[in-house]
Amino acid sequence: MMAELESELAVTLREKLVRDKHTTDSQIEVIDNNGVITLSGTAVSNKARAAAAQIVQNHPGVLSLINDIEVNDPNATSEVIVVAPLATDPAFRNE
Repeated sequence: MMAELESELAVTLREKLVRDKHTTDSQIEVIDNNGVITLSGTAVSNKARAAAAQIVQNHPGVLSLINDIEVNDPNATSEVIVVAPLATDPAFRNE
């Protein structure tokens, strides 16, 4: 009977995530292990990832949360920014 309750909790949380305006476009999997909820999959933004965590944490029966959701933001850049000291920086003078 306990496994059935755990399954119901996961189903309920998944439904809440699908209905919420911040998380509906994300692909989030919910796993319940005796009230310890693991979220995985992808969110469309950091805001969606945070919203999913808040929805789960505020739900009765959730003891703790492991948030393994990755953010897949189509507007994110894949640029690598390298910060190098300027030659005029006094710390880099050869004196």
